[in-house]
Amino acid sequence: MSLLDDVTITRDACRSMFHNLGFSYDDVQRNDIYMLEALIAEELSKFNEESFYQMHIAHRASDAPRIKVREDTDCGIESAFIRVDVECQKGREAISFNRDGFIGFAGWADDTNAQPFLRAFVRWVLEWMDEDDEDNDE
Repeated sequence: MSLLDDVTITRDACRSMFHNLGFSYDDVQRNDIYMLEALIAEELSKFNEESFYQMHIAHRASDAPRIKVREDTDCGIESAFIRVDVECQKGREAISFNRDGFIGFAGWADDTNAQPFLRAFVRWVLEWMDEDDEDNDE
């Protein structure tokens, strides 16, 4: 059980947290997106135990994470898209890092069904990205 279990997280709070902690697309590498996908899978498994509405990471090659690395520098992504399968719909966007800098969170989902994605994102920023940042400061 975690503090996150009792809190309803908003999309705007996730975007603000990412930026307020000083992160940008320059800090996000290909492997970071794969870690975010793994955390989404974990949060979906927890969510699916309690919910009638089942969601899973999309496993088709066409729905694999689409990650475009910036060509003008050695670091960061230009965009990235993680997809999930839900009941009757395949390949829905779970989390998207759009080229214009907007981070999208399951725009098709209501606030309840978006929670596993938002929880995964918070964990990713605090447990993975922030930890990486601290390691680089030493």
